[in-house]
Amino acid sequence: MMRQDKEHKTAKMPFSKGRELASRPQLFYNESIMLVASHIIAAGYVGEMIGNSFLAFLVGIIIHFLLDSIPHYDTTDNGKITKRQLALTVTDGFVGIILIVFLLKADLGLKSPFFWGAFGGIFPDILDNVPFWQKAFRNTVFGKKFHKFHEDIQSVRLAPVPGLLVQAIVIVIFLYLYLHR
Repeated sequence: MMRQDKEHKTAKMPFSKGRELASRPQLFYNESIMLVASHIIAAGYVGEMIGNSFLAFLVGIIIHFLLDSIPHYDTTDNGKITKRQLALTVTDGFVGIILIVFLLKADLGLKSPFFWGAFGGIFPDILDNVPFWQKAFRNTVFGKKFHKFHEDIQSVRLAPVPGLLVQAIVIVIFLYLYLHR
């Protein structure tokens, strides 16, 4: 596991006696949100396996945090909303929905455990990261604690290529599981 030295903005390896890795390509970044497709496909699958919409939603939230704890790439640009971030987020969401609708042919009705699992899988990001209410949410007592927890579980963040590869692997695993259930 690698960590980032906040003072120097360079990655250090545990057990490396403090050797700086600045001369190597940067693989790790500061902020992180696992992509939408990973969350909705994994949590939707688990929700469907549970078979109960309410439990699917709750377990979807747990799946969200488990996935966020896996090193991955994100769509943030130092906490600012940018065209790149919006384009990646929208594209990612559409890819996830297309995979669910056309490949998995999952039931997305409002009573569907898949739907509620998938919704639970993105609910923490909806609470904590949607710009329209992000500041107000994070200014509440619950929001401050929630955001700190949400950030703390994402201790290792990867650069685009390795990070997206990790998420592609998560997506492929859950697509396979769903198609072979």
